[in-house]
Formats: sequence, structure tokens, C-alpha cells
Amino acid sequence: RIAAVRAGSPAAEAGIREGDLLRGINGEPVGDVVDYRFAVADESLRLSIEREGKQFEVRLEKGIDEELGLAFEHPALSRMKSCRNRCVFCFIDQLPRGLRRTLYVKDDDYRLSPMHGTFVTLTNLDPDEWRRLLRLRLSPLYVSVHALDPEIRSRLLGTPRAAAIREQLEQLAQADIEVHTQIVLCPGLNDGAVLEETVGGLASYWPSVQSVGIVPVGLSSHRGNLPDLASLTEEGAGELAEWAGKRQLESLKHLGSRFVFLADEIYLLAGLPFPPRREYGDFPQLENGIGIARRFLDEWMVVKRGLGRNESQSERADGPGRPSKPGRSDRLGKPSRIILATGLLAAPILERVTRELGARMGAEITVEAVPNTFFGDRITVAGLLTGKDLAAALGTRRADLVLLPEVMIRESLELGEEVNAGAGSGTFLDGWTVKRLAEALGTPVRVIPASARTLIESVTAFLAGNGM
Repeated sequence: RIAAVRAGSPAAEAGIREGDLLRGINGEPVGDVVDYRFAVADESLRLSIEREGKQFEVRLEKGIDEELGLAFEHPALSRMKSCRNRCVFCFIDQLPRGLRRTLYVKDDDYRLSPMHGTFVTLTNLDPDEWRRLLRLRLSPLYVSVHALDPEIRSRLLGTPRAAAIREQLEQLAQADIEVHTQIVLCPGLNDGAVLEETVGGLASYWPSVQSVGIVPVGLSSHRGNLPDLASLTEEGAGELAEWAGKRQLESLKHLGSRFVFLADEIYLLAGLPFPPRREYGDFPQLENGIGIARRFLDEWMVVKRGLGRNESQSERADGPGRPSKPGRSDRLGKPSRIILATGLLAAPILERVTRELGARMGAEITVEAVPNTFFGDRITVAGLLTGKDLAAALGTRRADLVLLPEVMIRESLELGEEVNAGAGSGTFLDGWTVKRLAEALGTPVRVIPASARTLIESVTAFLAGNGM
């Protein structure tokens, strides 16, 4: 069933509607998302559509790389392949009860990996599915490895099926499938010598294995009877960054690529600057939280050049070389207060940008680092903040506008909901909506992508709309 049709897309132009059933393409049935992706690669399409019990055919033409513009009720277009593992670090097992049902779904579907960059473990494929993956050369594939040692990986994933990872990577390499891997680092389990062995082993599959992303384990306060795990410490993050730097230079020499990349939060935790852009290559693991901060800061350096310093602000300067206090409009004579809410981890990055942005635009822009009481103080990323936490942290703050990064309502985006801040759409992990948060705060709330350009555009539009 078609859940949404993007406006202006080939499907919309052909008259396909939300709620229609897609029965086939070019005379062939569509069994799942893999069938669909291969079918829509053609430029001339015949779509078999069912609407209100009646079937008819729609013909359309599109560019060879052009998206058809359809979104479906189920991302895989068939029953989702669920995870069969019992990973010791699984975050879904750390969720409290009472959240939306979709949050408890453990997907591990290889069919979605090439399209969405989702990581899979390859432990739930039957022989026919494995042969299909290799025959169709589904690529790139994103694989959660964690460790190459069969015993350690089986212990981490909680299943003996995890032991075959080396054989699987070898077969993927023979099929010329591009692979990006990740390691969820659990101190005491797969760090140190185990990490060294894993990264070295993955490098042996180059160029099939193109990258290794290392992310720290996330531990909530709802672990209950789950295994005891340690978080990455500031000291450990610093040592990891130093090791990764050396490993990258070795990989650059032997492979022509730095190969190993660390999650942004590791540099933040260690209090270290992010590597320069050239060290991220083509950002192969951006969706894994690796390089987002560097891209944000680089984008800010570019887009801020188009901003002129507020003239009236310059006239109010406190002294030579000292910027005046931002936040006052000459026209209205009252403060314009904008709050950018985020997690504890990203706040230092945003504070550097917003101070300069406020000075240049004549507005008072502050960053609110919101603690996570819902999942516990060890969770510091913005994407796991809830509506209740935001309401508690911002309830006493006076503002004319609150800006939120869209990662806070990511699940709504993945389910195909078009987030429109003006309409208050979008749902947080605890079921709060953006509209409910705005009503609780008595302040407009807008959800924006995590980019410097969008931040500037949002602030500019708000100030213009308020005569500032």
C-alpha cells in the first residue's frame, strides 16, 4: 500500500495517489523492496495499480536515476526481517515500557541496508536469502561486525550464528559487494587487542570493506537484569583517538584510505578538536554519526561569509574590537530571544556558532543543553531527548522561538511523516508531539535539519517575520 506520493514526482504526475495498492511493475509482481528497486531502475514503467477494488495500469517515463516518488506503509514492502540476536549492548532492550510499539521493533533487514545505510548483522539470513544477496550484489552493505573473533562476536551478539562473520565477509568480497562496517565499542569486551585484531582483519578485505566506524556503547538507566557494561571514559576516548590517528596513517599508506573513523561523540568526550574535512574522505559513515559535526562547522564557515554584521549593532559596540551585546531590534526596541535546544554532547559545538550568529544578526541566540532524565545521565545525544525532558528544561526559559534538531523526531521522519514545524507535527520518543511541546512552553517550536545553513535560514525567517 502506498503511504505517500511526493508532490511533483513522476508518480504524482501520473496520477498515483496515497492509499493505492501497487500490484506490479512492467508485468512482474513486486515481492519486496529489492524487487521494487530493480524494477524502477527502468526509464519506462508500467505500474499495475489497484484503487477501491478496481485495477488499472499507469504508464510513465522518468530519468534513469530519478526516484519514482512513492513511500510505502512498510519500508521493506513485505514483512520486516527481525533481529534474532541478544546483543549485550542492545539499546532497545534498555527502553522503558510504555513507549510507542514501533520503538520496540528490532529490525535486521539486509534489504534495507543498501538504501538507508542501516547496519545489519547477517545472522538471520537463510541459504536462499544469502544466495539472493550475493547474486544481486546488493551494495553498499552496512554490517555490524563488533569483533572478528568468532567467540567474542558470538558473546557480544548473544548467538552462535554470529561466529561465521569472516566467511561471510569473504563471500561478499568475492561478489564484489562494497561493505561498510561498524564496531560498537564496549570497554573491556572488544577494545584493546580485540579492537586491533578486528580492524586489522577488516583491512584484509579491502577494497570490499571500505570503512570501519567505531561508536561508543550507549547505556541507559533502564538496564534492569541486563549484563553490566562500562561506558567509554574521557581518558579512554583520548587513548582511542590517539590509537585511531596512528591506525589511519598506516591505512592511508597501505590502502590509500584512512579506513577507520570515530564517532563525533568520541572526540567530544575526549575534549579534542574534530579532524579536518580531508581526513573524513567522502564521509562514508555520516548516517552513523561520524563527521556530522565537521560538516556542520565547515558549512558554517562558508555560509557565514554571506552574513553582514548588523550595522546598528556595530554602532553600539562596547569598544574597539568588542562586539556589542546582541538581541535588540532597533525597530521594536525589545529583545529577540531564540533558544536552540540540544543534548549535552553537542552543546559546546553549537555555542561557538550561535554566539557568532547572534552577533552578526542582532539577535540573542542561546544554546540549551538539555539533560536526559528519561534515559539517564549517561545518554547525552540530542536524538534520545524526549518531549518531557525538553518541557522540563525549557519551561522556565523565556523565548520568542525554540529550535530543535530533527534528529529528536527521527522516527517520525523514517515512517514517512513530513515534519512541518508550523503545523506542530513530529513525535518524540515518549509520545509527546512538537505541537504539545509548543503549547506547554507557550512558545513557537520549529524543527530543523542539523545544518548551519538551515539554522541561519530559520533565524533569518523568524527575524524578518517579526520586523527585525
